[in-house]
Amino acid sequence: HIAGLVNIPKELIEAAIIDGASNGQRLRGIILPLMVPSFVVSIFLSLQRGFMVYDVNLALTDGGPFRSTELISMHVYKKAFLAQEYGIGQAQAFFLFMIVAAITLTQVYFSKKLEVEM
Repeated sequence: HIAGLVNIPKELIEAAIIDGASNGQRLRGIILPLMVPSFVVSIFLSLQRGFMVYDVNLALTDGGPFRSTELISMHVYKKAFLAQEYGIGQAQAFFLFMIVAAITLTQVYFSKKLEVEM
């Protein structure tokens, strides 16, 4: 988010101050609209990485106790390779891929739609 704040032109802020805009008006009218692409990327990348986390969960809890911390990627791995149910594991992996692809396409759509021209 710092990179998004740094990229806001100082001239816009100065012009708003000269025009008599309050801090809230500058935040709502200038800063937040110019920060939207940064917010969109952060939200969707966090969501996407949440589906793909495997190593941290494996190292800390191995999905336990009672599978309460087992994530989708860990479940797919255990189903395909440990339980040797390759067909079910492949179907689950494909479904996980479709979810991540849908999230990625949604992120691209929103980042192009909400981008502010300068």
